[in-house]
Amino acid sequence: MKKILQAPVFLIITLLFVFNSGSMAQMSILLVDDNGYDPSRVVKIQTALTNNSVSYTNYGTVAQGGSPTYAYMSGFDLVIWYTGNDGAGLSFWNGNDSDNQHIKDYIDNGGMFWLQGLDFLYDRYGGAPDSFSTGDFVYDYLGIEVYQAQSHVDDGVYSDGVPQLDVVSGNPIFTYTPMLWSYSTLYYADALVPSPSADSIYRMGPTGYDFDTCYNSIYIEKGTGKVLSIAAETARINTQTNTDTYIGQGLTYFAQFVPTSILITDITVYGTGNATTINIDGGTLQMNASILPTNATNQTLTWSVVDGTTTASIDQNGLLQSTGTPSGNGTVWVFATAADGSGVVGSVEISISNQGTG
Repeated sequence: MKKILQAPVFLIITLLFVFNSGSMAQMSILLVDDNGYDPSRVVKIQTALTNNSVSYTNYGTVAQGGSPTYAYMSGFDLVIWYTGNDGAGLSFWNGNDSDNQHIKDYIDNGGMFWLQGLDFLYDRYGGAPDSFSTGDFVYDYLGIEVYQAQSHVDDGVYSDGVPQLDVVSGNPIFTYTPMLWSYSTLYYADALVPSPSADSIYRMGPTGYDFDTCYNSIYIEKGTGKVLSIAAETARINTQTNTDTYIGQGLTYFAQFVPTSILITDITVYGTGNATTINIDGGTLQMNASILPTNATNQTLTWSVVDGTTTASIDQNGLLQSTGTPSGNGTVWVFATAADGSGVVGSVEISISNQGTG
């Protein structure tokens, strides 16, 4: 049962911002919004990324109909996967409570993965407790040995909900503490025990809280892959300034592992056969792009359409689709945006005619 909490074609929207020099600026970031329960919550995370002067690509699992593929995620240095407060059918588990092979492949091939939000354990395992061992995704990839309890559901002696998270002294990532909430306590935050190979990052607090010997945030390295998880609603940190601080410290940590990149300097967009028209009712045109320099480190591009005198749609592979309706005649602009943080965009105007003829 869903818990009650406090308080047309594929289209990926890329947000571009001016950023500072340094490795954080060069880090390519994919933000996966896997929260279908309250879509507005991710805005606080998006704002924190903006306020830390980084560019990112937003991928909504509801709009996209599921998880990003490994092939798509592999174009990014860091994947931030946000589950918010959605307790059912997460694309993190493929919507069917199974291991997500795309995530495993991304981490196994050296990807950096930051999982944050409530209910990613509840979605698959229901209420606590549960324990995990070698061979389990939660143990191998998230560094969690025991899913001990949930705040509000299993506490109550000290407090109804966890009042705060306290940073673990000496952890390699964060100094920001304590983590407080928009509410006096946070419901449904998980009390966890890390595996022997994982690091504890934030503890359930304060001292005296029912599960103050358990942790809520854990970090593990799997081969060259790096995974940070926090089983709390980061979009309910008490202020935007504190959210910015938390996100910024995590970004700073991951940025040190991003090698110096050769950034894209130019993008030329063109249709197959250099076509710039669609004159078939409901027709398509495969859009392509060439980039400079040709040896750019990250050559991933994000496709989008801006309506001109008509409308059309485009998928993440650059296939442009006309509407097939009489109002679909006119022009649109097709854009290809670099995902490497360079901010480079290429575009071309496409004319569409003969729509709605049967």
